[in-house]
Amino acid sequence: MRREELIAKALSGLRTDRQRAITLAEQRRALAYEKIPRLLALDNLSIETGLALARLGASRAGAEKLAEKQAQLDAIEAERAALLTQNGFDADALQPKFRCPICKDTGRDGSHLCRCVEQRVRALRREELMRTAPLAGSRFDNFDLSLYPDRPVPGGSTSIRRIMENNLVYCREYAANFGPGCPSLFLTGNAGLGKTHLALAIAGELITRGVDLLYIPSQIAFARIEQERREDPDETLGAMLDAELLILDDLGSEYLTGYLTSCIYRLVDTRLVAGPPTIYTSNIQAQQTLNARYGEKVGSRLFGECEILRFYGEDLRLIRRG
Repeated sequence: MRREELIAKALSGLRTDRQRAITLAEQRRALAYEKIPRLLALDNLSIETGLALARLGASRAGAEKLAEKQAQLDAIEAERAALLTQNGFDADALQPKFRCPICKDTGRDGSHLCRCVEQRVRALRREELMRTAPLAGSRFDNFDLSLYPDRPVPGGSTSIRRIMENNLVYCREYAANFGPGCPSLFLTGNAGLGKTHLALAIAGELITRGVDLLYIPSQIAFARIEQERREDPDETLGAMLDAELLILDDLGSEYLTGYLTSCIYRLVDTRLVAGPPTIYTSNIQAQQTLNARYGEKVGSRLFGECEILRFYGEDLRLIRRG
């Protein structure tokens, strides 16, 4: 979907939200008037007094007259608020509760689009990208540990199957306990060992809980960012930065330019500093390789500040074919 279409859809959603807020406020007002007969008289008196105050201001009346009329208006508002509270309403219960306090769900902040429109555009872009995520076949309950050999990892004593079982348990617990403070993960190993499967299993669990996440293959993500570079350089990258959880799959498969290298640094650095976690999957298994490809700052952040889960075994796709 083109950016103009996303903006139009975001504005349409805002109009719907605004009308809903106004309608609900009107319903609450009708209920309050029925329950508190004095309230309607106070509201009419408040309007009359407010208009009188405006007229005094326009005629440049003296400060004493203005203060007297303002005191009357304040007294009306105080009585009104007290009546609402005594009858179980919030003091502002009769006002529309708009989602955006800046534009009041109009989408406009003066002569410009409100920042809430951009937030909605990014959320819509995330939804669009997530529709291509292959979630259905990747679950914790069909991660088959029997496909991993029960022999020690090269140069170690722990079996490959036990390590993969530990990875499965860790990812299950990560999904179950997901929330503020969760670490970023770096899932690394050769192709076909289940890295994407477990990352998508986490995504599948969290989507059912309403977590605002984005799964996107690195190759697709950075191709889009390069394509948007001149028209809107922050659309896809902004959606990736904003996600409550970002799953960046197959890091290292993307075509790199100097611009994209700077975007990767911005992505990694911003999300690690700001706090929302990222799950990276990659065939790259050494920090030195990351340093050489993306620069030392990116490599040190990924290997120094992420939880590293290493995947071992043989390509599962070849095993299943056999």
